[in-house]
Formats: sequence, structure tokens, C-alpha cells
Amino acid sequence: MCRQPGAAQKSSGFQAIPTQPDANRGKKRDYQELTLTNSLEANGRTLQIDYYLPNLTPAAGEAPQKSPCILILPIMGGTQYDLERFFGRSFAKRGFATAILHRPDLKSEVHQLEAIDGLLLRSLQDAQSAIDWFETRPEIDPGRIGLFGVSLGAIRATLVLGVDPRVRAAVLGLVGGDLPYILTHSREKGLVRERDKLLAAQHLSLEQAEARLRASITCDPLTVAPAVDPSRVLMVIAAFDKSIPASKGWELRRKLGNPATLQLFSGHYSSVIYAPYLRWKTGKFFEEHLGK
Repeated sequence: MCRQPGAAQKSSGFQAIPTQPDANRGKKRDYQELTLTNSLEANGRTLQIDYYLPNLTPAAGEAPQKSPCILILPIMGGTQYDLERFFGRSFAKRGFATAILHRPDLKSEVHQLEAIDGLLLRSLQDAQSAIDWFETRPEIDPGRIGLFGVSLGAIRATLVLGVDPRVRAAVLGLVGGDLPYILTHSREKGLVRERDKLLAAQHLSLEQAEARLRASITCDPLTVAPAVDPSRVLMVIAAFDKSIPASKGWELRRKLGNPATLQLFSGHYSSVIYAPYLRWKTGKFFEEHLGK
């Protein structure tokens, strides 16, 4: 079950190990590829992050500045994290340390509908473990941590925001609440393909699947939304979104207390045309709430 607000469980044993040099041979990087391992847990999770550091050179005689930090939680599709790096580089240029937390391979792990809640809980715990690591870093100000997510990443970010008071600001893009409905009514092609396979294997109708999801899912943005301070949130909703139905985005917005919201006149994927505009707006939002 998703933890209640204020119940974050810190794990200070995470250590960062650079990715093996052979894996990066011949590749030019503007970020560090790190593996976070937990030395305090025998069977602890291993997390992969891409870490961007701002170029903050202190003036002569001044101590190095501590940077605010933004944790980016990725979308479901793709393996190159192009969208996340587009925003991550921009945040770093604005003076934010930025980490992209690699997602697990969800498609290979969902064999039963009842497994989805456990995966959501684990993804919540992974994000909190990354925040634990931020708090140990001398270059990061632990009092100025933000979250950024789009689509699945925004669903995960909402869960983190609802239970972890260490997060000071969050941008939630193309997000919605009521996961049983979203998972059974989404028209996102990849999700539809995997959903059809699962339903055929278990001989279920969409209505039966939705009922089983409602009985099993506890980690839902709508559940944690009342605990969120709406002044800390910027939402982005696409008016013609059918991957995460726009109606569920507006429902979540009401549950969150009507935070500041940007409405795009696009669908889920066609919203990419707004990317430069959103990069500017989200950067300004984080500057206002986390400083530079």
C-alpha cells in the first residue's frame, strides 16, 4: 500500500558508481552515467541515473554554492530518454543539478493485473531512494528538491509528491488520476497492444479488468492528491489527449486543489510541438519555487 504523507523512509546507504568506461567508449556525454547501489541492504535495489551538474563557478573568495536539484521521472516509451535530456540539459543551464532516473522495464514485469500496484509502489520507493542520495551530496541543497515528469513519469511524480514532504515543487505533464480507468480506456498504441495480450491470456473483458484493477490498486494519484499543496505544482494538460484522457487530467487537478495549469491544444504525442515553450515555462516555474 502506498505510504501516507510524512512517512518517507530514508536509506542513506546509496553510493554512486560511474558506469563502466567501456559502455561509453566513443560517446561524448554532457552528463555522468551513475549506478546507485545500496550498501545497507543485502538485496537492495540498484538504480541507474544520468546526472547533469550546472556550471557554477564561485567568485574569488566565495564558498561553492549548493544547487537546487530536479529529479526527472521518464515517460513509458523509448530507451534513449531524448525528451528527458531535452529538459535536463535546460535545467542544468539554469543552475539546477538534474538527475534522470532510469525506469524499469515495466512491460516485461506485468503478467498479472494485480502486479501493477506493486510496481507503482516500487517506482515510488526508487524515486525516494534517489532523493535520499541527493541529501548526501555536498553540491545539492536538500531543502530545494523538485520533480519533473511527463505521462507515466508524471503519474509517478504525483505519487512521490503526495507522500514525501522533501519535494518542494513539481511539474506534472500530461498526467491524470484514476489509474484503473486510464489503463483500460487509454488509446496509447503500446499500452493497447500489451493490454490486449494480457486480457486475451486471462480471458478478461475491459470491464472485468477495470474491476480487478479497482480492487487492487492503492497507489493512485487521486488517492494522494489531497495531501499535496497546490501552490507547489504546475500541471500540463493536453485538451485532446486520448492516451491519458484529458478528463482524468482535469479530475486530478480538482483533487490537487486546482494548481496552476497550462492547457495545450494538442493530443498526447502532438504536444511535442510545445516542447520549447514548456522548457521555458517549467524552467521559470522551478526558478520561482526553488531559486537558482
